[in-house]
Amino acid sequence: MDMAEIRVQVADEVDRYLESAVRMGLFTNKAEIARAAIVQYMNSITLMSRGYDGEMMFSPEGRLYQLEYARGAASRGLSVAGIACSDGVVLAAESIQPVSGPAEDGELLMMPVEKITMVNENVIVGTSGLVMDANLVVEALKGSKFESDDELKSGLREIYKPYLYKRDVRPLGVGLIIGSVLDGAHLYEVDASGAIVEYRATCIGRRKDDAIKILGSKYRAMGIEDAKPLLIEALGNPKGSGIVSLSAKGKGKK
Repeated sequence: MDMAEIRVQVADEVDRYLESAVRMGLFTNKAEIARAAIVQYMNSITLMSRGYDGEMMFSPEGRLYQLEYARGAASRGLSVAGIACSDGVVLAAESIQPVSGPAEDGELLMMPVEKITMVNENVIVGTSGLVMDANLVVEALKGSKFESDDELKSGLREIYKPYLYKRDVRPLGVGLIIGSVLDGAHLYEVDASGAIVEYRATCIGRRKDDAIKILGSKYRAMGIEDAKPLLIEALGNPKGSGIVSLSAKGKGKK
């Protein structure tokens, strides 16, 4: 196979060093040294050729690239925000609403997208990211029974676990906000790694940064009814939105 010729000018001292490497038998000629240097450089700037980008495994820097991609997928979805209140929890989500006439300005002729699901009378979940991954997690939650928040968190970790410890599968590209009244009113955020963090108020999805600023500046101890307009404001007052709440007594409201 014909190979392209590359001519490179180097300083005299570098050329003498290359000549000495050839004389020592480390390489057969200076062209072989150049090829080796190019290969090493390409491997240093792209991890794809070494497999860290295509499998669930650590890179030399300790990063899991597939997990970072999964978090990216979750961050680009429609947003969900939540607040843990004095009398329960409430979640609000952006939704794509149907239009009655011809679609204008990019609107879609489709039914509303449900972003918040009531798992049972004590647990609600909002999702952002890949729809099929979200469905997988929600169905697994519906098939489980939780008597406490500790059991809920343990069950969530078990759902995510198989997608984190095998090289031939990818992590779930979905983030969650969980509202629970199993042991009082609690709000949890779950990322693609299965990490669970409790918040008083939080947001996931494409508007997360802006929403967190609003929630951070205006949050105070409040009831469900006062929390609803704050969540809608945090989501940027979207044309379409859905709200689901759970009272501390375990009765869900839409």
